[in-house]
Amino acid sequence: VAATLLRYTAGLAAEAFTLRVSFLAAVVALVVFLAGVRQILHWWLPAALLLLSIPLPDVILNSLAFPLQLRASSLGAHLLESRQVPVVLAGNIIHLPGQSLFVTEACSGLRSLTALVALAVLTGGVWLRTWRARTVLVLVAIPVAMAVNVLRIFLTGFFTYYLSPGLGRGVMHYTEGWALFAVAFLILGAMSWTLARVESLSWERRR
Repeated sequence: VAATLLRYTAGLAAEAFTLRVSFLAAVVALVVFLAGVRQILHWWLPAALLLLSIPLPDVILNSLAFPLQLRASSLGAHLLESRQVPVVLAGNIIHLPGQSLFVTEACSGLRSLTALVALAVLTGGVWLRTWRARTVLVLVAIPVAMAVNVLRIFLTGFFTYYLSPGLGRGVMHYTEGWALFAVAFLILGAMSWTLARVESLSWERRR
């Protein structure tokens, strides 16, 4: 009842996040009412994925994205300097000779972070047995996503300076992003396989 009232109030206020969360809460409450708490515990994976699919409010997204932009810009600039690329960092703008790279909100890494965390939850729920291993996998996904985003910024600046300014935008820029996301996916897959192997060995020892 509380979730339904919250959904109605959020609908009047046109607050999309609360509206979606309250709908999910109402569904969960209905399942608990009809089948009990144990049933919703069996369905924790789809419930978690549904929750992760709800976009956060813009206020929260902006408060998370900007610090990530600054951090990614700083680390990317340090990597470029380590490869003898002349760099002047001004906030989230990396100035190169004759070219400037703008680390925008889309380049903050928040989207890839959200996608990898959701992927880690899905992979952990399907492949792994224990909550400890699943938690480790989700925690590993966070630095992997951040590292891949910093690497993307570094490669964009490196290719722009040494090869062609056109490599820092357009199709090549998006292709580079997808390629690095595939690398992050492979790292996450390798970590999942390792954790599953550790679980299997631990299970065999107990037997």
